[in-house]
Amino acid sequence: MFSSSILLCSSKEDGDKFPFNDPVVSCLAFLNPAERGNLDFNDTLKIVKRFPVLVPSTQFAALEEEFIDYQVTSADELPKFDSEQQDCERVFSMVKKIHTEHRASLDNSTLCDLLTTKINSDCACFQLKPDKDLLKTAKKACIAYNKDRGN
Repeated sequence: MFSSSILLCSSKEDGDKFPFNDPVVSCLAFLNPAERGNLDFNDTLKIVKRFPVLVPSTQFAALEEEFIDYQVTSADELPKFDSEQQDCERVFSMVKKIHTEHRASLDNSTLCDLLTTKINSDCACFQLKPDKDLLKTAKKACIAYNKDRGN
């Protein structure tokens, strides 16, 4: 459902910029709960294979079980989201703050990880106080990464 709000907002805001002809977009029918009974798991699998960070291949069987559960669940039992437009606008705002001109070369997986962290955080970023061990580990990882890249 959250993904459907992103897709709907993308189509409204981007108009002709949105890649409606992309083969993956044609597989997004699962975002419409009214169509869930007419879906083919292979379409969902195409999306997952296109974006391998979503689900590891070792979990395809579990994904198929979840997909079947989704198909047979009555509409009354599916979660309802009243503020889809607000959620969409909030996510786009977060993406714009993360993916700035100075960070335009962020890898998609990094952008997704940062966005996931931001969405799931229960405090403002300026209130976050990571422990010293985490900071040391992160600093070592950055130094090693920069050393490997010759920076």
